[in-house]
Amino acid sequence: MEKTVKLFSSNFSRRLVPLSHGNVFSEFSQMSAKHNAVNLGQGFPSFPPPSFLSTCLETAAKSTSNFQYTRPLGHPELCKAIASIHSPLLVRDIDPMTQVSVFNGAQEAIYCIFSALTNPGDEIVIVEPSFDCYGKSAEMLELKIKTVAMKEKRSNNKSETRSAKNWKIDMNDLENSLNNKTRILLINTPNSPIGKVLSKEELIEISNVVKKYPNLVVLSDEVYEFMTYDSEPHIRIATLDNMFERTITLSSAGKTFSATGWRVGYAIAPTNITDAIGKVMSAISFCAPTILQAAIALALKQAKEESYFEKHSAAMCARRDLLLKGLRDAGMSPVVPQGGYFVWCDFPNIKELNSMTSDAEKCRWLIREAGVCGIPGSAFYVNKNETMSIRFAFCKNESEIETARTKLFEMMKRQQSAL
Repeated sequence: MEKTVKLFSSNFSRRLVPLSHGNVFSEFSQMSAKHNAVNLGQGFPSFPPPSFLSTCLETAAKSTSNFQYTRPLGHPELCKAIASIHSPLLVRDIDPMTQVSVFNGAQEAIYCIFSALTNPGDEIVIVEPSFDCYGKSAEMLELKIKTVAMKEKRSNNKSETRSAKNWKIDMNDLENSLNNKTRILLINTPNSPIGKVLSKEELIEISNVVKKYPNLVVLSDEVYEFMTYDSEPHIRIATLDNMFERTITLSSAGKTFSATGWRVGYAIAPTNITDAIGKVMSAISFCAPTILQAAIALALKQAKEESYFEKHSAAMCARRDLLLKGLRDAGMSPVVPQGGYFVWCDFPNIKELNSMTSDAEKCRWLIREAGVCGIPGSAFYVNKNETMSIRFAFCKNESEIETARTKLFEMMKRQQSAL
């Protein structure tokens, strides 16, 4: 009989320390399921992807070569499709074989990029609030993290509609965070969780600061690039003067096609950077699934022909507006996102929530008392700063959003009747 050996914590890598606090998304999703709540926490669509995506997968499955490995930097047909879509967007001819790299999701791309461009002890700067994987990946690789917080600029008129447009990066804070040891500046536009879309003027200000540091690379996470609202243009920092040479632009086919489980992300960068991150990718997983890459190559072509990007953005905007109305009707104070999947929300008119001392406590109360699940805002800060805000996802079926609206409104009525 084989003897079981118990491993003590001293046997494990210190890289696990950043992961020892659990996963906030799993915690609240499990609690949501337990209470049969509407889960507006995690950012995965509950509506189906475009019908042509399944057709593209079926077509890709007819080629036996798609059941085998492809090149580490990406399936040639997908890299060509990416270059075809993004060359006009980046206002330059992208070389599909040397400037495009494909990964098992954008999250793997971030880890590979950090691994390729930094050494333990190097500094990176993250603009927050932000996706929690940035900090976790950096901590696992023993990087020194500095953060620059976007701050909301509100007028004295409390009835004024809040907008992600009014969340700003203080350029003095940014400049003070950078030095000659900084290797990467990580920005996210459209931003998760706020929905901020950085304007051209803001990106120019950022680029002017960045150019003072010859060894600094910008990692621009743009996975929500095809989901901007109210005619808000998505400007890519790589299009600005002398910025392509020092920028990695990150995209996600899973986000674009509402198929997050496919786990296919890609990066566009100068040849020397693409080569470096490709070496890391080949050592970790060698390549993303060939058949999914082949399917996405076909889907990108189909999407362009069918104006899918524009139609999907319009559909997401309608979902956003539906959730915003529900939150306002329930006495809440949402920030109108300019892009992405999420609404950031505060609760000035709900007495029970105002008495609480943590955003996680608020989330648990909403799940139990209202039957609606969100994610605490503190999860999107590296140091878990208490925000007292909650993030809700609107990448859901209209029926789910309607149910959430009803539940929140009924909760508000119960609160009012109890006064």
